[in-house]
Amino acid sequence: MDVLVSKVSLEMTAAQRLIDLFKSADDCRRAYEAAGMKLPEPLLRFYGEEDAARSGDDGRPRMVVPAPSRPPAPAEAGDDWIWIEIEAMKATNLTLGVLRGARKPMAPAAISEALGRMGVDVSRGTIANVGTRLSGSLIERGDEGWVLAEGAAAPVLFGGYAWGPPDVFEAQELASHRRMGIVHLLKVQPDGMQMMQIANTLAESCQWIKAPVNKDLVKADLEALDELGLAKRMAGHSGKWRAA
Repeated sequence: MDVLVSKVSLEMTAAQRLIDLFKSADDCRRAYEAAGMKLPEPLLRFYGEEDAARSGDDGRPRMVVPAPSRPPAPAEAGDDWIWIEIEAMKATNLTLGVLRGARKPMAPAAISEALGRMGVDVSRGTIANVGTRLSGSLIERGDEGWVLAEGAAAPVLFGGYAWGPPDVFEAQELASHRRMGIVHLLKVQPDGMQMMQIANTLAESCQWIKAPVNKDLVKADLEALDELGLAKRMAGHSGKWRAA
């Protein structure tokens, strides 16, 4: 009987150790994801995800790149919506965004003032030009002011960002989204990455990137990020870039 009790006790201890192991692995995974870091290979092997993470249909290595943390989103935001810093937005979508959130018709001066309270400076004259260009299509103008035309697509301005599905944004605005993704990727890879590595990884392993990706766009993005002080070319001849 003592032998049987001892064996049961050992099995219970072993089972508890396994439970503890899974809990520790889950805690570790959450910590890596919260830090925006790729999961280490031992952890991938533990979850049986290594093969899927390391190679795609063509057999080439693949990275695991978690999406950046999503800031607080407006209530109407869909799962496919992206966010772009409001400072990177063009006057057209800024004007449409203000009108989308307006409860009454607004004049150009009121739109300019509303944007100023959000931290972006768009002159009344620039907004007036937007109204002239979009009148009858995306904007309806009347004696009391402007309103967004029925069914017109426009971003939601919320929490310092413009939110919406990717097709709402202009090419220059999507470039800001892609550059955010590059900075995030370089933070995940602190040892640095070459330009083609960045382009390939964005295209193959970052499904959360909703902007066009190719080597020429990434090259231009890296130059822009360098000027902004957000990315730097590493010393030496490796051709690698890192987050600044």
